[in-house]
Amino acid sequence: LRLVASRAAKTNYNNNDTQQDMSAISKGSSVRDKVKYATSQNVLGYPPEWILEDIARATHSFVDFQKIMTTIWSRINDNGKNYPHIDKGLLVLEYILQHGSSQVIHEARQHAFEIRTLAEFRHVNKGAEVGQPIRARALAISEFLATH
Repeated sequence: LRLVASRAAKTNYNNNDTQQDMSAISKGSSVRDKVKYATSQNVLGYPPEWILEDIARATHSFVDFQKIMTTIWSRINDNGKNYPHIDKGLLVLEYILQHGSSQVIHEARQHAFEIRTLAEFRHVNKGAEVGQPIRARALAISEFLATH
């Protein structure tokens, strides 16, 4: 599985929500806070590598695993108008499939239908179709799950 990061890094999610301050997220923050930050509409481009590493490492803890996956599925199943949540949720899922517990693969297979559905995702924002990064990431994850 290769991370489909090139487009994510270039994606600029302009949003009127309050900007989440990076200083509020530290190595000591809860894993749920880190997942929410990494999947936030306010994080421009790719989330910091250390946050993704912390999330992947935390998938080895039963309690943290449940918190991580619950938050990811919530983001992935968000309303189309919140497409950045969906894209970032898939981005984090893609990362933890590679670097997290093998339990992530099992859990993702249980949600394979939801992921495959996103391979057809379409949404228009300000006259532009913005679903391509989501479709590409969902397809890459689906292919990974089919071969592992």
